[in-house]
Amino acid sequence: ELWCAVEGPAAPLLAGHPALARRVVLDRAGLSEASRRPAALRGALLALGELRGASFDAALDLQGLLRSALVARSSGARRVLG
Repeated sequence: ELWCAVEGPAAPLLAGHPALARRVVLDRAGLSEASRRPAALRGALLALGELRGASFDAALDLQGLLRSALVARSSGARRVLG
């Protein structure tokens, strides 16, 4: 089963993609505003919790940036590539 964690603006590009079982939409603006808006932090934690609860075999970090690495590691996957 293939899931994808994606930031809000790119989410429509993956809507209905036949290869994806699920999209988890991350709110980038919400993460940066978390100190000023507790609801934004709550939304980010819910999305990360959804990933964490799925018990993945592997996570692919195709960007190699700090934020994507944190999402990949937060997924709880047994193996993280990238």
